[in-house]
Amino acid sequence: MPLRVDFDTAFIFSLLWLGLIISVVAQLLLYQMIRSGNLVNVSSLFYLVPLVTAAMDFIVFGHRLSPSSIVGMALIMAGLTLVFQKTKSSA
Repeated sequence: MPLRVDFDTAFIFSLLWLGLIISVVAQLLLYQMIRSGNLVNVSSLFYLVPLVTAAMDFIVFGHRLSPSSIVGMALIMAGLTLVFQKTKSSA
């Protein structure tokens, strides 16, 4: 079976999104946050990755979230709220 690539709009958009936004812009944003912020806050933001991915999956593809996923996301948000409240009060 030969390899075939269709250079349609969806492929070009995905390629640009992965190549420019995810690879370049996200790394530059990460380095800027590390340079200017508290490392606890920066590392805590990594817990938002699954939450944002699930939200984009819902918005773009219309996939519904399971109740356990919603509970997990709520727990992530509660944990991040606690982390950021403690860093504000200790600053």
